[in-house]
Amino acid sequence: MKSKELNDKQKEELRSILSSDPRILNKQQIQKAFAPFSFDIKEFGSISSPNPLREKTKGIHFEIHYKRTFIIEVEITNMSHFRNDFIDFGEGSRGVSMGRFNTLSELLSVFINMFYMNILANVEYNAYYNSDHTWFDSEEEAIITLSYVQKLIDELNKK
Repeated sequence: MKSKELNDKQKEELRSILSSDPRILNKQQIQKAFAPFSFDIKEFGSISSPNPLREKTKGIHFEIHYKRTFIIEVEITNMSHFRNDFIDFGEGSRGVSMGRFNTLSELLSVFINMFYMNILANVEYNAYYNSDHTWFDSEEEAIITLSYVQKLIDELNKK
């Protein structure tokens, strides 16, 4: 039996989303990139502060959840911020800031690599398929999509 492959349209859509500036994406596009890793996007919103003394700031914020558990809040404007009021990031800090991500693939890669051994390990993270709560028609499609997205992130981040 031949395994189901992603079609060219699906591949191009994922490539476009992952290679885009996250600040211009909508919730559905960001969810599509996070879904293969079994993450949900909640509390999505846009940020715009037209301060006449500064350059207009445009950005987004959202929460990443795993199996209905809040993991972290993400805010991307001219900087990138990860926050969780329940975790001490050191010296009483409740978050971490860094330069702005140019692409969603950079954001996903940093998020998983930075938090895998602490926050994600604490919730016993693993990518899973749940037929009651999924963006995919089958477990096979979820696995194929996850594999493709992982390879695509590696490819895009090498540029």
